[in-house]
Amino acid sequence: MSKNDYLIRLERKEDYPVVENLIRESFWNVYRPGCLEHYLITKLREHPNFVKELDFVMEKDGEIIGQNVFVKANIKADDGRNIPILTMGPICITPKLKRQGYGKILLDYSTRKATELGFGAVCFEDEFKELLATKNTIMFDKVNCLADTQTYLYTDFFIETVNITNISIEKKSLGLYVGESATIVAQITPSNATEGYYWESDNELVAKVDGAGCVTALSEGIATITAASENGDLKASCVVYVSTAINEDEPTIYCDSIEETKNGKSFDVNISLRNNPGIASMRLSLTYDASVMTLVNVSDLGLLGESVHSSDYTAESYTLYWDNGTATSNFTTDGAIVTLTFTIKSDAKSGDYPIIVDYDFNNDDIVNCELIPVKFEIVNGFVTVKSFVYGDVNDDGKVNPLDSAYLSRYLAKWPGVTINLDAADTNGDGKVNPLDSAILKRHIAKWPEYANLPYQNSELKDLIKFESREKIYPFSANYGYAQFNPKKHKTIDDLLLHCDKKLIEAKKRKYS
Repeated sequence: MSKNDYLIRLERKEDYPVVENLIRESFWNVYRPGCLEHYLITKLREHPNFVKELDFVMEKDGEIIGQNVFVKANIKADDGRNIPILTMGPICITPKLKRQGYGKILLDYSTRKATELGFGAVCFEDEFKELLATKNTIMFDKVNCLADTQTYLYTDFFIETVNITNISIEKKSLGLYVGESATIVAQITPSNATEGYYWESDNELVAKVDGAGCVTALSEGIATITAASENGDLKASCVVYVSTAINEDEPTIYCDSIEETKNGKSFDVNISLRNNPGIASMRLSLTYDASVMTLVNVSDLGLLGESVHSSDYTAESYTLYWDNGTATSNFTTDGAIVTLTFTIKSDAKSGDYPIIVDYDFNNDDIVNCELIPVKFEIVNGFVTVKSFVYGDVNDDGKVNPLDSAYLSRYLAKWPGVTINLDAADTNGDGKVNPLDSAILKRHIAKWPEYANLPYQNSELKDLIKFESREKIYPFSANYGYAQFNPKKHKTIDDLLLHCDKKLIEAKKRKYS
């Protein structure tokens, strides 16, 4: 048999009838009267685990003489792990060419291609054991099964094991209403790790999670969703707060949500009343995550009469109190009644953090002028924190030359390069451009003026404006004019040095 008298290629749709007939002829009366394998292949092709990239046929003289297919599967280990593998077959060679070496060639080719696609092991029946065996490299692991034949794992082409060294979840918390779903993404280091990881919920009555990190809120409460490495040594978690959607026609105390804020930023949250039936006095408790945000101010809007809110904002909880015990008529105001100002701490992690408003109906925290308790529904607020470190362009928790390389490739529009745009904005001007790359390079090179990011040389920032005009990049300043020409200045560093020089000259003129 010549190595050139056959061809192995992927199966095409027009091959289906020929392949099914080939399988029927190959398996007919071999294991049982008649056969089922030609029907099985039609069902396997429709299954989502069918690997189309490993659906091969073998041709000789323009005729299909063999075929082999693979399907993705899992082994459920005793310790609860799901180990991904492949199952193989049906595989066959036309009866007239059996035992002439074509089956071994097709099998070797198929498993080699499976290796190239990153698969680690294939499960097969014992009849292939001798066919696959090689002198030194073969390993066979016997697997218990319910079939009459023995089943083995062929691990000759196991890829190198790369263990997970770190698991992180960007969002440390998440807010959902009952019935909503959201996907939590786990960042795995290194990116080529072959070790698997799994998801679990500590309270599946509140929220459940599937193998892809998709969380579904089931009932009001709190659940912690965890991603863990196969051996359980590495874990990362996200706290999920589930609340029930409120009927918009009911009396409601509503706390604003902030869609996105960042480390060190301040923001305002209004607490409002909707469908207010009329109240005289109200006491509300306010709780929030003090490790993430600090309450810095409470501004009463004067719509509920006399307020006696505390001026001490240092506690982890705060009480809002409107005391109108001598009122003879109710306050029926709808709308914002108080504004809370918070500041996000510099070391806060990304996530959705609740601002929880509550009261005790049974303790008469809200009453009308007739001293009758009044019931309100509550919609709590969430603050979405987007955490990052300036200069950590690739989000690995460090600022080093690798970040500079990522940013340079992103600016050069290399395909497939993604970065944290907030972290890449090293001067905090809301744009990511070559100026940010230059600042990052100087920061990494430990230039004293660039020790802290974002770069806050307000004088330089105010004086210089960057514009793009074809191939000339003008820098205009209050004290003079500097122009960068690519023919004279080869890099953005040259541009900044040139501009620094012009600014120094301008200052000398100004103060001389």
